Amino acid sequence: MIGKHHQNFIAQPLIKANTVEYRKYQATIVEKCLKGNTLVVLPTGLGKTIIAAIVAAHRLSKHPDSKCIMLAPTRPLVNQHCEIFKSVLNLPTHEINAITGTVKPQNRTNILNSSKVVLMTPQILENDLIAGRCDLSSVSLIIFDEAHRAIGNYPYVYIAKEYMKQAKYPLILGLTASPGSKREKIEEICKNLYISQIESRTEYSPDVRPYIHPIYIEWKTVKLPPDFLKIKILLEILLKEKLKILKEYGYLESLDTKKISRKNLLELRAKIQSELAEYLRPPSSLFSVSLAIAEALKLSHMLELLETQGITPVADYITRMEREAKRPGHQKATETLLNNDRFPELKKLIQKLVRENYEHPKIKETVNMVSRHLQLNKEARIIVFTKFRNTAKKLVEELSQINGIRPARFVGQVSKDTDAGLTQKEQLKTLEKFKEGIYNVLVATSVAEEGLDIAECDLVICYDTVPSAIRQIQRRGRTGRRRPGRMVILIAEKTRDEAYFWSARHKEKIMKQVIKEISTKLNTINIDTMSTSLDAFKQTQTELMVCVDNRELRSQTAKCLAELGVKLVPEQLTVADYIISDRVAVERKTTEDFLQSIIDKRLFQQLANLKKSYTAPILIIEGENIYKGKAISPDAVRGALASIVLDFGIPILWTKTPSETAHLIYALTKREQIKEKRYPSIKKEKVPLSDKELQEYIVSSLPGIDLTLARRLLKDLKTVENVFTASEDTLKKVKGIGEKTAKKIREILTLSYNDSE
Repeated sequence: MIGKHHQNFIAQPLIKANTVEYRKYQATIVEKCLKGNTLVVLPTGLGKTIIAAIVAAHRLSKHPDSKCIMLAPTRPLVNQHCEIFKSVLNLPTHEINAITGTVKPQNRTNILNSSKVVLMTPQILENDLIAGRCDLSSVSLIIFDEAHRAIGNYPYVYIAKEYMKQAKYPLILGLTASPGSKREKIEEICKNLYISQIESRTEYSPDVRPYIHPIYIEWKTVKLPPDFLKIKILLEILLKEKLKILKEYGYLESLDTKKISRKNLLELRAKIQSELAEYLRPPSSLFSVSLAIAEALKLSHMLELLETQGITPVADYITRMEREAKRPGHQKATETLLNNDRFPELKKLIQKLVRENYEHPKIKETVNMVSRHLQLNKEARIIVFTKFRNTAKKLVEELSQINGIRPARFVGQVSKDTDAGLTQKEQLKTLEKFKEGIYNVLVATSVAEEGLDIAECDLVICYDTVPSAIRQIQRRGRTGRRRPGRMVILIAEKTRDEAYFWSARHKEKIMKQVIKEISTKLNTINIDTMSTSLDAFKQTQTELMVCVDNRELRSQTAKCLAELGVKLVPEQLTVADYIISDRVAVERKTTEDFLQSIIDKRLFQQLANLKKSYTAPILIIEGENIYKGKAISPDAVRGALASIVLDFGIPILWTKTPSETAHLIYALTKREQIKEKRYPSIKKEKVPLSDKELQEYIVSSLPGIDLTLARRLLKDLKTVENVFTASEDTLKKVKGIGEKTAKKIREILTLSYNDSE
């Protein structure tokens, strides 16, 4: 049981006296968490981090020689949690430490070994586990903040698996404001984090209600003016033309633009790309469908901007399309759309409204609401949420013109074209000024929705709606903590605003029902099956060791090998990707990389170096459809394969997935090291890098960039300098570079070097 002082504070040896208010719901949740792996679902502002700190105190009391780890997705969140733990736990401050990407690997190991509580970003812990720099055996509690991320290949999944494999006395605590509304996703989170029970509360739970204040939620509709509707109708006509093509080829059943979402189009695009890859010479119909989808996506985005944001964002988007059309290698869809017979009329209507400073009615409504609220309460704090940076910029400009309103824009770190992002230091400084009242209005994008400690707000305005239950709950959690709060959702009548609003409400309702059902049935889900197999694995596993190239550590193959129990020794290898023994070395190539290496003529030099250094070299080609390359004929590919086997005497092994590659390397390693007693040996003779290889090596050192992506970046942007100076939007235009990777690249390239760490 959790003790309670008469002053209504928690009494626990490792909790500082008179620091943590006793709250019954927190005490109940903590007691449950100490009994098994638990997913805690609790709205923002109700003390998830405090619960984590109390659970950590109990685990450290029970296992004095152990340590606790808390993981959070971003560096600001890690530092924020670290400060809370230091303020709450009765431990020397040097035993509570934060570890992020700014800390060198060797220093990370030293900090982890000397600390009782460590707060980390998951990518760092995953990298250290794969590289064998980290041991979780003495960790008695691991906390996964924002646990709804524990799906797919997110680092949480691998870390949880390794933790359950290594820890002497494991306990997992997952924290989230919302795990999502889909049953499959919630069950996947529970499976990936080995969850045996769910503790869920809402603002309306009986044991929570005494600690929160009511939140008055209202939605206000605005009507689009007639000139907006003319543009909307024209965009819908253009969009239906593209949807008609998709329907004619059997990919759609309806032409109703309200029923076809951006998500539907993205899923359809992925399907078409998969079908294109299956053909040596794809039929022209697939190219027509692919082009129609690309144009439909652009038109759908323009419609969303018009309906929910305003005229200026649409005009800016068209300007960006026109600039793109002038660049070499631009999307064909951009050019085709701009050349559409109806497009000049559309552009003319938009430019007319821009000249007349005609903006979305939601802008005026937002300014009026903020102004009225601050007139009634000059000390109030207000957050305005919007999905788009341009809208945030426009709102700040409009709000700044009103006496008494002191707005600040709060956006992510990555700079987009001429729009500079906020560094993490700038973000924290802005939040501090907001708390102090220097700013009284925060106009924020999604970066303010998740996790960050933002001052209590009297009013939250949702300039646009989001179809996500998670985001809607997070937005709502910014008010009603210490005093009654108000949330206003602006909805443009008869637009996707309405659809998004009802979608989010429906998803939240489903989420609560699904959590309740899964919670009552969790004891029938075989959560312990994996744990049992892991225990057996521990008993039978003989340690195997493979030297792996540093750049290969980012691959799923390396992660799978580590999951199989192979100790990976990271090295800067000049020959091969994996060295298994003194005679066996493996060069791994995806089908795409293999084809590109034939084109740029580096394949045979690599294989010659491999053959020279090791007596039993192996080439693994990973993927399907080796003959899919447009720039190289099937006969050329067959000729290269014949040369590898006959001229170089190197066997080729084929795999379909990274997991299959890992299992194959594992089998080779077992044979060499267990049966033959032969162990890895790195040949010290260095093979000089060509200028081309040096360029590839430099670019592939960027976060999230393997050799294949490095070559694409260099091919599209021409020079290393262009890659390093490219904006986030430019990076995202390169195939395979997503928003997260582009954002991380810009972050690391603009991060100030700290020589004291």
